[in-house]
Amino acid sequence: MKTKGATLIILCICIAGFLPGNGKADSAIGAVVELMISNCVKVYDRLNIGVTETGTYLFTTQYLTWDEARQYCKGLGLELATTDTKLKTDVIFEEALDKFKNETARFWTSGSDKGRKPGKFFWSNGNALNESLWLSGQPKNVNDKEPSCITLRKGGLGDCPCSVRRRTVCEYIE
Repeated sequence: MKTKGATLIILCICIAGFLPGNGKADSAIGAVVELMISNCVKVYDRLNIGVTETGTYLFTTQYLTWDEARQYCKGLGLELATTDTKLKTDVIFEEALDKFKNETARFWTSGSDKGRKPGKFFWSNGNALNESLWLSGQPKNVNDKEPSCITLRKGGLGDCPCSVRRRTVCEYIE
């Protein structure tokens, strides 16, 4: 199982690995590394990164369309999150709730009906959506005028026109 501490240590070691070897006393290097680790912890917490039993996720504070969200995640070397199980759906939303304290928040995931018959939802990995993950009354925005994309919400998944701006959940895929 991954932990926030282990991820922090790896991130900080990577940052510390870029310190120049200038031959100064070990105590000076130790002080610099300690300062970098302290700053690393602050940056990590501000990035809205969640490390859970289902994976590592980054939650955006800015509101993006689904296409913008997809490009944003890819630009960071991540993917839009695929919430393809009840466990993942619940765990990721609880992490989002912990970060944003907003039970009505909605986040883009990797699912959509883009390029398919309206209402035929698939994840970015090509797998079809398990329809038991829909909230009651969802999907409700399926039409021929605009594709629908899947949003993570409290208790399950909903759909929304892909042009609407939402927060985003990016996922680290190994």
